[in-house]
Amino acid sequence: MVDQYQINRFLEFCDNLNLIPLENFLNILIKNTNKFKDLEKALNLLKLISNQSKNIKSNVKLLSEYIDIIELLILTKKFKILERKKEKLNLELEIAKHYKKSSDLTAISDLLKKLNISIEDNKKRAKYLEEDYFHHKNQVDQIKKTIENHNLEIKYLNDQKKICFTQINKISRQTEDSTSLGKDDDLKKLGIKINITNSEKIRKLQLKAKEISFNIKQIESKKEKTNLKLGEINPKYEIYKTDYEKLLNLIKRDEEKAKELQLELKKKLEETDKDLMKEKDTTDLTTLRPLSQIDEDIKRVDVKLTEITKSENFFDIKDKQDFSFINEKLETFSKEFTQKFNKLDISSNKKKFLKAFENYRKFEFILDDLEKFLNIMLSQINLIIKFQILIDKTHTKFFINPFFKRNNKDEIKFNELTTPEKVFLIVVLYISINIILNEKYITFSNLFIPNDYNKGGSILRTIRKILPIFRDKENLKDFKLIFIMSNIEIKKEIKNIKIIEI
Repeated sequence: MVDQYQINRFLEFCDNLNLIPLENFLNILIKNTNKFKDLEKALNLLKLISNQSKNIKSNVKLLSEYIDIIELLILTKKFKILERKKEKLNLELEIAKHYKKSSDLTAISDLLKKLNISIEDNKKRAKYLEEDYFHHKNQVDQIKKTIENHNLEIKYLNDQKKICFTQINKISRQTEDSTSLGKDDDLKKLGIKINITNSEKIRKLQLKAKEISFNIKQIESKKEKTNLKLGEINPKYEIYKTDYEKLLNLIKRDEEKAKELQLELKKKLEETDKDLMKEKDTTDLTTLRPLSQIDEDIKRVDVKLTEITKSENFFDIKDKQDFSFINEKLETFSKEFTQKFNKLDISSNKKKFLKAFENYRKFEFILDDLEKFLNIMLSQINLIIKFQILIDKTHTKFFINPFFKRNNKDEIKFNELTTPEKVFLIVVLYISINIILNEKYITFSNLFIPNDYNKGGSILRTIRKILPIFRDKENLKDFKLIFIMSNIEIKKEIKNIKIIEI
């Protein structure tokens, strides 16, 4: 009924109840029945994931190297741009110092500054007016279009009316019984039948002419109202139009004047210092700034250059246009990438993944059932157990982490339980595992409990508390409990149990 190998295996299992290796738990299940033999494949899941994880880490390292190269490229490019900016600022500073000494240059510069300020101010005003100007312009254009449409409608109706009277005159000159006179096409356009008598045609033409006259009056009334609306809006629109166009013309005039002054300033600078102005085309003289402002810009550029040179991903190069060192790094990386990059081969291991995952899910269901049966019995001593599956730091092993709550208070570990609680747990854990294995006759011995806390009184108290559960719970009634005890004296009667002394 109970062999030493089974006892040793369960005692080994109980030695790790603070953190249970999943493999040990599976061994308990598998050694007792072939039903759970495939569950061993659940352990492959971590191995498969671990292998892919190594590939990912290797690829991430390669990617990190590539990012470093790109950062170096960006820093180098930024450094070169800042250096060129500093050269340009230094040239602007020299020019500013030079023309500051000349009264003629200063006068031109001052006038150029005033013009630039005026241009900027007028552009802002034009931008501010632009929205209102186009809003009123769209309104006026829409109203004018409506008036134009009314005029076209009136012209068309007058033409129709004229046709009516022309036809009346023609028919009046004909005999009374003629039915073929008059222009058939014109009559059809007017919606009048041609196979009626002339007198009927005349009467219908007169009614049509009257209807057209009424429609003309209606449209003329609408046109008059639209003209009144135009009269209200148009003056305001004309004001916006005049102001907006005036500003645009003023901006255009000032810009042309500023260009003339810039050319004159450059010419005078060339006359006074040709060496300084040989690179004048690289300097924008449309906005000549104070020396202090240029100095501040140079200082800001120097700060940025210093920050870049202190960066770990940057090193100085003599030739500021030479990018060959980055090309060399990229070529080296390309070779390493070809050799070291690991493709994530999921498809070849797809069946193994699915099989491992399927068995892992089965194991989770088994663990849920075990937790359910344990809590039914642990409730007798006000304990609750929860299982949590963990992975070790090396990502190579699964562990079951059991933790407890006593009277729904803080979580505690197995080693924090009292000795009676530990004995109770081990007894019901053994019984619950056998329930999952569907063993109808469950044999438990005090030899399954480690000697450190093999207290006879605790075992007997456990038996007394769990027996009513197996009697009352419908899903547990079919299981028979057999207890083999050695060196334990039963001083107090246990109800509903048959005792055989050997």
